[in-house]
Amino acid sequence: RGAAPVAAGPAELLARLRAAIDARQDELRAQASLAARRGELARAHDRLRAQEQTAGAAAEIAAQAADAVAAGWRDWLTERTLPPALSPEAAMETLDLAEQAQLRVQARDRAADKAARLRSGIAEFERSVDALADACPEPAFRAGGDAVAALRLLQAEADRQAAVRAEREELQKKQGEVAIRRSRLDAALSELTARQETWFAAGKADGELAWLNALERSERSAEIEQELFRLNALLGAGLSETDQARLESWYDDMDEAALTGKLADAQREWTQAEQARAGLLEQLGRKRQRLEQLLRDGDRQRLIGEREQTAAALEELIDRYAVLSIGLTMIKRTKRIMEEQRQPGVLREASRLMGLLSEGRYKRISMPEGERRIALETQDGRIVESGFLSRGTAEQLYLAMRFALADEAAAAHSLPLLLDDPFVNFDYGRLQAAAGVLKELAERRQIVFFTCHAHTKDLLLERVPGARLVRLSG
Repeated sequence: RGAAPVAAGPAELLARLRAAIDARQDELRAQASLAARRGELARAHDRLRAQEQTAGAAAEIAAQAADAVAAGWRDWLTERTLPPALSPEAAMETLDLAEQAQLRVQARDRAADKAARLRSGIAEFERSVDALADACPEPAFRAGGDAVAALRLLQAEADRQAAVRAEREELQKKQGEVAIRRSRLDAALSELTARQETWFAAGKADGELAWLNALERSERSAEIEQELFRLNALLGAGLSETDQARLESWYDDMDEAALTGKLADAQREWTQAEQARAGLLEQLGRKRQRLEQLLRDGDRQRLIGEREQTAAALEELIDRYAVLSIGLTMIKRTKRIMEEQRQPGVLREASRLMGLLSEGRYKRISMPEGERRIALETQDGRIVESGFLSRGTAEQLYLAMRFALADEAAAAHSLPLLLDDPFVNFDYGRLQAAAGVLKELAERRQIVFFTCHAHTKDLLLERVPGARLVRLSG
């Protein structure tokens, strides 16, 4: 005998049973689909049959209406004494011919009326010429009794008189323009004379030569003041070894609050020194005037002593101004370095993302401590307040802050990021940079990006590896 078949296990029987059930379900679904298709075809057949019946009834009604129209057409032709067998085209042609004949009769009548009016006008014209000849006998005598020639002579004389009148009016117009121009020149001359008197009075000059001398002295004084300003700037440039050591000690011993207070103190002292310097400069000017007056009086030695004292006081103020200016520069530099080094992690990450979004145009996001404002720093060190940014750049800054805050919030657990079309106001360049940032973020978290713009969809599918498109039905 052969070997007995091995009994199937429970798992195999369960699999067969599931396969049989699935096959039966597929068969039932196919039968249901076929029955639904049959019902749909039957309903379509019923609709077509109803449409056929409706179309037949409409055709019968149209035939009856056509017969009624034909009978009415024959009655209309009979009423107008036209042959009943005329077609509509022939009837229209007959009516057109009748209308043309009527128009020609009307044109003939209008031509006859026009000829009568012309004859009447000629007679009236001849009477008018005779009246003009009676009023102006000389042209009529020169014309030898010819009315047309007399009229031409009168027309020539009228044209000559009109030309003379036009020439007179043109001369009067030019005379008026000349008068207006003269009045303007007189007013300008008066204004210039008044201005000259004002300048002479301001320069305390009796005449043009004295005023020119005063102007030369004023220009020389301005040149001296510019040279003095240049020298002050040169004195404030650079740092000595003592100043460098002082700066290092400030870095080691003081915190930001102390440096801010020292900055305020330095600014107050600098303002006071500036005020004192302005006062001394004013005193120097007055003393120079006094010196010139005393030199004319012969008191030279006393004035030289006062000048030396004033120069010494001015040098002392210049030294103090240089110290305060250098201190103010060092304090500002120290404060900026501390802001950059103590910047929170969120701002550092937002600054990095802003550099990517702006393609390097901005390198840092600045939020001064204790102030409720935000600004951007450009590559060349300029600070641009957020209120002066364009809409596209402002939205880039907003995105950089959002992305940095999202990374900070998801430091422990990587959470998905939902974005609802945030690039709608970006141009092509900003959109390219934003796609690059999304590519970096997608490497460490899931991003769900909603958009209704085809160009944004195509760019993200191209730039972000592994991006998958899911269409949402309306």
